[in-house]
Amino acid sequence: MHEQTLLQGRLLPFIVFLPILGRSFFPQVRDTNSITIQSSFSDPQILGVYALWAYCIYCFVRRPDTLKGLFAFPLWPLTLFVVVIIASALMVSNSLMYSLWRSIETCGVLLWGVLVLAESRKEESPIRLFVSFYAMSALMLLGVVVAMIIDPQHAWMNDDSGVQRLATTSTFMMGANSIGVVAALLSLSALSRFMCFLEIRYLVLFGSFLAFCYSARSRTGFIVFVLGAFLLMVFCFRTPSRRLLTSISGLLLIILVVGLLFVSPEFTDSITNTFTRGQNETNIMSLDGRVSIWTAALRAFEQSPILGSGYATYPKRIEAGGHFHNMFVELAVTTGILGLIPFLILFALIAMRLVKIFLRHLNKDMPHQLVWIDAFLIGTVLIVSEMTTAGAAYYSWQMIGIVVLLVGLYTMPNAPEVKGTEEYYFYEATAMQQPLLSKTESVGFKSDRNPNIL
Repeated sequence: MHEQTLLQGRLLPFIVFLPILGRSFFPQVRDTNSITIQSSFSDPQILGVYALWAYCIYCFVRRPDTLKGLFAFPLWPLTLFVVVIIASALMVSNSLMYSLWRSIETCGVLLWGVLVLAESRKEESPIRLFVSFYAMSALMLLGVVVAMIIDPQHAWMNDDSGVQRLATTSTFMMGANSIGVVAALLSLSALSRFMCFLEIRYLVLFGSFLAFCYSARSRTGFIVFVLGAFLLMVFCFRTPSRRLLTSISGLLLIILVVGLLFVSPEFTDSITNTFTRGQNETNIMSLDGRVSIWTAALRAFEQSPILGSGYATYPKRIEAGGHFHNMFVELAVTTGILGLIPFLILFALIAMRLVKIFLRHLNKDMPHQLVWIDAFLIGTVLIVSEMTTAGAAYYSWQMIGIVVLLVGLYTMPNAPEVKGTEEYYFYEATAMQQPLLSKTESVGFKSDRNPNIL
């Protein structure tokens, strides 16, 4: 039992990233267009999936009772989704092997999520899971840095308008939109820790990740950063000890931005050029071609509304980027209404939980505040970014983040309620009450006198 717990404790948060790292570090080796059983063993992405499955099966053999999590709350919508995509692949896909491969990938994330759920419930705290997600996200950006050094020629891409964007295409493959969104989340995470602990190292990390976000010229990255920063300010403003600092910081930032917009035409032109990529109002008014893509998606959906065109396959070629630039539209077309409904339920669970936690009274204990802030930052970045991308529809950084967020939201303790001289944490998922432990023992968090959480 100790060996199994130790193995899960060290590898569990990271094993799910193996397929992503395999695809990214060996982009020229992939062969996704003509997959066979034989070719799958030379594809680093599929080998990563095989390793993930092997690890999960090993853990389930050691603890078969963990499999009950497949049908438990809150993962059952994802289980239903996996059943639908397998049916879609077998019954309607025009590329059976490719659809099955993507289904096996997604099922691997589900199996990993079941193990994570069991582990997080035992720890009664998602902080380690959130920090592991940040760590692997930072490793992905580190791969971009390595790619820029090894192969700078393919580290940048130029739009038709001439705007240069950070997007590595060889050595380590990661698109501009992915870089922008990942960097936005990490910069917000660093900013939240600076606001909480006022340590310069977090401010340095914040500036470094924000530079990545700007270099990618991703409008989605900029949008989620602004929304996340606003949400962070709201959280900090609700904390009396940080209200003054938050007010001063927010006021100075507003004065700086507004002042630059009025005083510096060059700054205004730079912002406009970044968001429109050189096409000004035309780019924004046409939503960068999104409207025409979604119109085509609606016609495709009407052709096969029940199971779609087959998981990860399209009824016809989409010229702008190869996907529908919206997760819900993507799922409606490729998996039909049966595949869309489970994800709508899953997102509804996340949204309701976030709102419920936000309305709770903030616990004064710093570790609890930080884990709530992490949940809201991850939720803001993932949910908003899926409006313009389709990442969480398939095995990706976004899908892993959705599982991390879902598990974290339903395994974190709520704010303490006071009853006489004793305080209790209320765990709604288990309907249990437990006495409040000391700060150094409380629900797996470190003491706020030793705030080195990240």
